[in-house]
Amino acid sequence: MAITYTWKFPHLDCYPTKDSKTNVVFNVEWRYTGTEGSYSSVEYGTAPVATDDLSNFIAYDSLTKTDVEGWVSSSLDVVGIKNRISAEIENQKNPTEVSKEPPW
Repeated sequence: MAITYTWKFPHLDCYPTKDSKTNVVFNVEWRYTGTEGSYSSVEYGTAPVATDDLSNFIAYDSLTKTDVEGWVSSSLDVVGIKNRISAEIENQKNPTEVSKEPPW
């Protein structure tokens, strides 16, 4: 079974106004989850969004998840994140260490 990866963006930090634009996103909180059957792993963090050039500005109400994915993907090492998630799922499936309660 292959790992399915999913982005979530719980919060978008915005400047109320900047260069006569409203709700200008400058920071994205992200979660990237990998799931394979009953196993899963998640990484999370924040990613800055450049606001020095607003010539390609997208109005907040017109933003799509795909737009935000593009911003975040371009500023993160997505391959590295996928590798860590994959390794964690593999460790869940085939642990090299386990914690056990005492037998008494």
